[in-house]
Formats: sequence, C-alpha cells, structure tokens
Amino acid sequence: MFAETEDGPDYRGVTTFGAAVLIAKGQLGLGVLGIPSTFDVLGFVPGLISLVGLSILVTWTGVVIGQFRLAHPKVYCIDDATEIMFGKAARELVGWGYWLFYTMCYGAALITVSIALNTFSDHGLCTMAFIGIATGATTILTLFTRTMKVLSWLGFIAISCIFFAIWVVAIACLTQSTPAAAESLVDPAKKVIQVVATHSSYKKIAAAVSVQLLSLAGGASFFTIHAEMKDQTKYTKSLLMGQGFIVFNYIAIACIMYAKVGQYIASPALGSAGRTFQIISYGIAFPGLMFSCFFLAHLAAKYALVRILRGTEHLQKNSKTHWITWTAMVAIVIAVGFVIAGAIPFFGDLLGLIGALLGSIFALIAPGFMCLYDMNYKFEGKVPRGYTWIYKNNGSWTKNFWTKLETLLSFFCIASGIYILFTGVYGSIASIADLYSSGAVSGAFSCADNS
Repeated sequence: MFAETEDGPDYRGVTTFGAAVLIAKGQLGLGVLGIPSTFDVLGFVPGLISLVGLSILVTWTGVVIGQFRLAHPKVYCIDDATEIMFGKAARELVGWGYWLFYTMCYGAALITVSIALNTFSDHGLCTMAFIGIATGATTILTLFTRTMKVLSWLGFIAISCIFFAIWVVAIACLTQSTPAAAESLVDPAKKVIQVVATHSSYKKIAAAVSVQLLSLAGGASFFTIHAEMKDQTKYTKSLLMGQGFIVFNYIAIACIMYAKVGQYIASPALGSAGRTFQIISYGIAFPGLMFSCFFLAHLAAKYALVRILRGTEHLQKNSKTHWITWTAMVAIVIAVGFVIAGAIPFFGDLLGLIGALLGSIFALIAPGFMCLYDMNYKFEGKVPRGYTWIYKNNGSWTKNFWTKLETLLSFFCIASGIYILFTGVYGSIASIADLYSSGAVSGAFSCADNS
C-alpha cells in the first residue's frame, strides 16, 4: 500500500514492538475504564465467561486480518477487504462505518478527558468548555502527527500511564475495608457480589456485553497498523504480544475491582476508590487519555486522507494538496466528535452503542467473512465475483480438520456479531432513553459536572 520514501511522511516505519504497542493502545483506554462495571450487570461468572470468550474470538479474527492483508497487499483498510468480498456498494457502506466508528470513539475519549478535568478542578468550568479545551489540544496534536511510526512511541507512554493509573485504583480498592462510594451515603446498602446477576434487565445485559466488545474491537485499526509495518510478516507476533498484555490486564482489573467494590463500581472505573484516588489516577492517566483522543481522531482522518489521495503523488509527499487535505479531514473529524461528545454525555452507554453498532461488524462479522473468503482463495486460486463465492466454495471450507474448525469459528463469529449488533443497539438506546426520561442527565450539551 505504502512505498518507502524520504520525500514525505514515513508510512512504513512501524517496528514489530511498535505495532504491538499500537495494537494494545487501540484497545486499552476506553475499554479498561468501562469493563469493571459490566461485571455488576452480568454477574461475576457470566461477565468473566463473556470477557474471556470475546477475547479469544477477537484475537483469532485479528490473526485473520493479518493473513488477509498478506494475501491481498493492495488492501489498506476494512473497506478495501469488503469491496473484494462484496463489491463497491458494500465498500462505501463499511467505509463510512469505519470513519464513524473512530469518530464516535474519539467523542467518547473527549468525554473521558472532560471527566478528568472536572475531577481536577472540582467542576471549575462548564463541562462543554472542558470538552472544547480537549478538542483544541487534539486538533493541534493530530495535525502534526501523521504517521503510525510516531504514534507507536507515544503510544508506549500512553499505555504506561493508563496501566499504572488503573492499577493504582485497583490496589486502593483492595486496601479499603468499605467501598469509598458507600462511605458517602447516609444509609449505604451492603456490598453485593453477584455470582450470576439476577436483577439485571435484558437491555442492560445486552448493553454490558457491547461495552466488553468495544474494549476489544480494535480490529478495524489492525489493517492500518499492518499496512505501516516495516516487516508485515511479523504482524502475528505483534498481535499476540499486544493482545496478551490487554487480555491479562482486562481480566485481572475487572475481577479485582468488582470483587472488592461490588455494586459500587464506577464507570469510568478510575472513580471507584474515592475522590482522592480518583484525582491521583486521572492525573497519572491524563497523558494516556489525551493520546486516546488524537490516536482515534488520527485513524478516522487518515482513512479519509488515503481515500481521497490514493493513487496520487500527494499521498506521501509534503505538497500543498497533501496538507490542505489532511487539515480538512482532521477538522471534520474533530468537529463531528465534539458534537457526539456533547449530544451523548454518558460514558458507559456511548461505549455500548459504539460497540454494538459498529464494533460488532469490525471485530467479528467482517473478519468471519474474510476467513471464509480466503479459504476459497487459498484452495481455488480465484474466487467468483460478487456474493456467489459464499455458496460456490467447491468444498474449500471442509477440506480437512483445520478448515472445518476455521469454518465453524467463522460462522460463530458472524452469528455472535449479528446478535450483539441488534441486541446491543437496542439495549444501549433504551438505556440512554431511560436516563433522559428519569432526569438522571440534564440533556445534550450540558454544563453539568460529569465527574
């Protein structure tokens, strides 16, 4: 996709370790801050089973993405893969979905930064003003960070900040005899650890699973990371390093915090150990939270840049056209993300909506079809055009034990993704509607304290 050049930005400079960092950062951030609260909705055992199961599936689909790009090196992003499988109309639909996915994730990251700034200042300004400050900083950082090579080293710092911050909160929770949130109540309820949740509504369960999926739905960014690696054959090694780090910390943090805090778990999780540790943890995590903002904005803007300048000399040249296009794409992402952050000002439900609506497609459904397609391609050398390859597979899916296993996994991913897509969107939208109707939030573009 990209050539090695010294005349413009180096789009082939990501090392194996750098790719592992980006793969991890593509998921660690918003996800780890939302996962612990899902255990309160699902119960300890179902929550753990769901998290481990999704982790296994998403790691496998990540491997599939790397194999697909090696087999089809002209693929840059998931929309290119979709065009190969289903044609140009499907490509446009998925392409817009990819852009919207990371723009919405950027909006969620802005909310997190506004929570941090409200925490530091004791709500010293209107929350929309804090979102505006984060937006301004993101604009500057994104404009002058055009390559994954630079992002990979900044990502290492960002991961370290969030990693230490969440563990500070987890350890603080372990040292407290009573959950901090309970101490501030006049008549606190007894801490409850549900092995299996018995009082959660179906819509809350569906939304919680969607939040877990979003925390692992970095697969859409894996295409871009793979495309900018120096040695793309080492991608699987990078994936396993990044995913191993992520999954271990997700499971450990969620289990420790829910087991110690119970129903008093906060979302984002950095507020679970009380005000003092909330300030400390947000202070440690703040560089990582800001990185999440411009990393997510970068992914959306980079996709648009490549779509517009692909096949021209301006894609990898420091020309006037290149800079005007890049600036315009960044500005659009920043503006739309700001509107999303103001219009849906609740962290957990926004994560659930993004995970269900788009994360299910990129993390499960699309890679499932990619695996089936590539089995045809591998054994037949060519694949029928359009949708006919699905039923004209000439037995490619059942050649041997491994193809049968891959076929089973593919269909399971597709079915699971479709189920989460419909149920998660329903659950998240219903929960958002409930928050508005109950008066729990004052409305869109509110100045209210969200810390």
